[in-house]
Amino acid sequence: MILTSDFWKLRLSEALYLISSRVVISVVVLMLISTEEYYTSSLFLFLFFLFKSISGIFLAGKLDKFSKKKSLIALSSMFLICSISLSLLFGYGLLNLFMLSLISLLLALIDSSYSSITDAYIPLVVKKEKLEEAYRKTSMIQSFIDLFGITIGMVGVDFIGFQNVLLVVIVVSLLTITVLIGLTNIGNSDNVERYESFGIRESIRLFFHYRFEPRWALLSLLINMILLPFSMMIIPYYVSNILNESPVYIGIIEASASFGVLIASLYLHRLITSVLGNSRTISLAFALIGISLIAMAYTISIYYWILLAFTIGAAIVLNNVTIESKRAEYIPQEHRVKIQTIHGSFINLANPIGFLIIGYVLSNQSYNIFLLVGGALIFIQSFIVYTVPNFKEIAEGTSKKSSYKDIYGEQ
Repeated sequence: MILTSDFWKLRLSEALYLISSRVVISVVVLMLISTEEYYTSSLFLFLFFLFKSISGIFLAGKLDKFSKKKSLIALSSMFLICSISLSLLFGYGLLNLFMLSLISLLLALIDSSYSSITDAYIPLVVKKEKLEEAYRKTSMIQSFIDLFGITIGMVGVDFIGFQNVLLVVIVVSLLTITVLIGLTNIGNSDNVERYESFGIRESIRLFFHYRFEPRWALLSLLINMILLPFSMMIIPYYVSNILNESPVYIGIIEASASFGVLIASLYLHRLITSVLGNSRTISLAFALIGISLIAMAYTISIYYWILLAFTIGAAIVLNNVTIESKRAEYIPQEHRVKIQTIHGSFINLANPIGFLIIGYVLSNQSYNIFLLVGGALIFIQSFIVYTVPNFKEIAEGTSKKSSYKDIYGEQ
């Protein structure tokens, strides 16, 4: 069975948005790092992820009551306005700390909900038996674009400059809105069925009631705290300050991770899960990420970094695809956006701390300590994952219960 046209429109619109948003963030960070504004760059990212977590928590209980299509169009329009404003501010030399803070707030508000809504949209446009394939493709695109967007930003700056990159982003944002308008949404209840609006307290209580979710989010939180600063600050710092090379090499390392995402999605995921099963594949993914970061702490060879970045990208997919398709099956449809948004907000809570830490680390030129400690912590998680309630049942899909409500009972 072929996945629906609406599914591919969703994937295209999200891909265009993710590319644009990652390019904007990476361009701002590179601009600050190039002028040795390490604390300012880490502060920008700190505020972005802090605002992202807070926004997600406040919005989570409200989003299920609105049309997902209209919500995505509204978010994409807000991003377009933000991109135009950033381009004008940069062009007229008005980009100061206050404006950077305001832009980080707007970007965070958009990013806190965008992927959560598209993920929750999938079961409405894809039949249940195709969910795993749909989430495999979704995770591949999301992970690939998350990294590839940074690559485009870094390479784009090197070839056409900051201002022209931002102009391209504006054009892509307009295209995103056009694709979303074309969603037909045939065969689902998005425009006719409305679910009860939850307050913040009720949404958080629901999230913690499903005991798998907070414990799984805690593990994901630690990975994000380490991998995002690694991708967005350590790699640019390593290329610019350790190797003294052009931003193109930042793009090469990020592209290698993106290639790992692609290969794992197309080939490795099916092969490894068929041999090891889902739960052991997830454990292996944690171990590979941890070992790769530890290895990077002990080498400055660009070739080793490229190879290890490939391994990290592949491992991200082995983890994300394996667990996300199963979570989607178990989360009750009426709570899907709430749970996904709270999940995303929760795992982003540690990111502001991570960026504050990395700002201090880079200022003291001890980036390898961050890699060593971070890698060790993630490696340990490959064993801790088995202590998460119902982890094996949910990951393997062997539970006789059909949803979280059946496993944990009503709230």
